Amino acid sequence: MHIDSASDTRQPRSSTRLGYLIRVGQSLNLTCPGDAVFYQWSLVDQPSQILSEEQFYTIKSATLKDSNRYICHAVHGYGRSSVEMSVRVIDFSSITAQHECAVGSKTGNINTNGE
Repeated sequence: MHIDSASDTRQPRSSTRLGYLIRVGQSLNLTCPGDAVFYQWSLVDQPSQILSEEQFYTIKSATLKDSNRYICHAVHGYGRSSVEMSVRVIDFSSITAQHECAVGSKTGNINTNGE
């Protein structure tokens, strides 16, 4: 996003948001789309902690601690763009995950038979 006014103090917002749901132990390749001269990956809530300066950021053998919001900033000939990616890692063997993944019926009851 490009802000023309020097007096505009609003923070630029991510131009794209994506979400991923993966299991504990899986790997995930996050890709900052498009061609750019410079890439920078960080966590949304920790922007000063640089995770990578490559177009791709890989989460290997995910743990529950990898659940977070990631952001990639790309600088190219047209300015700067950002992509925010939400990653949620779930341990499907836990009771909590089974409850969160259950589908509720119209009556509000938990549907345990997969319908």
